[in-house]
Amino acid sequence: MSHPLYKRLVCISALLILGGQLLQAEVTAGILGTVLDPSGATVVNATVILTNASTGLERRIQTNPSGSYEFLAVPVGENYSVRVEAAGFQAAVQTGIKLEINQKYRADFKLVVGAATETVEVSGATTQVDTINTQLGDVIGEKKLTSLPLNGRSYIDLLGLQAGVVPISSEAAISDRLVSGNLNSGQVSVNGQRESANSFLVNGGDVEESVDNGASIIPTLDSIEEFRLLTNSFNAEYGRFSGAIVNVVTKSGTTTFTALFTSFFVMRSSTHAATSIRSGACSSVTSSGGPSARRL
Repeated sequence: MSHPLYKRLVCISALLILGGQLLQAEVTAGILGTVLDPSGATVVNATVILTNASTGLERRIQTNPSGSYEFLAVPVGENYSVRVEAAGFQAAVQTGIKLEINQKYRADFKLVVGAATETVEVSGATTQVDTINTQLGDVIGEKKLTSLPLNGRSYIDLLGLQAGVVPISSEAAISDRLVSGNLNSGQVSVNGQRESANSFLVNGGDVEESVDNGASIIPTLDSIEEFRLLTNSFNAEYGRFSGAIVNVVTKSGTTTFTALFTSFFVMRSSTHAATSIRSGACSSVTSSGGPSARRL
């Protein structure tokens, strides 16, 4: 084998090995759409501006020859707005957009002829119907995470909200090692599959316990933005598992300083479901966050 060919094969092999290790599941969202004029014709080279007042994010792109645009890898969150500007047309804005994990949000525009200094604003996002993905699942947001009663304050206990999930483990499940202070490791049957057939991700990274395939890292509830539970028809980015894909996204910073103090009372007993107040334990959680750098 010639020396240059040998070096080339070595480089290709190294890229394949490293590339497989660096792959992560998608933990962001996207915004796409089409810009049209009053007659229904596409508007080429219109400027589309994506902003988020909470985080300071701002991105700009131009519509392509078919009048379409798409913002990729947009962090999940609320308070997004999309503004379209084009010569000879009034500016158009859609506000109040909320993006969820793996979501492809569609924001189409039909511009009105007029001065560029005039703006047509549409407030309040409409309900989106996903016509692209075939995945089955649901997103559990911060409101459900913090309002539903949980014994142990673990998001794992909310997996049973999704259809097809049996929120208990059978005797056949391997559970010889508990995680995060004796919390539930998430070994539940989804659509009749084995308890060890589920995948657990935090911000796109694999956090499975290598022997029992349970969740080895369970973030505190106050740090979770949302999580998505997929139960069937996964995209190509999710492989190796026949049960469920649980993808957790933690909160990110904003442009303002925030703090949270949560106090909760936990009552547990090893022999009784109900017990006296003497065996209870009062716990508290404090978290804070400062301004974040602008994310592009």
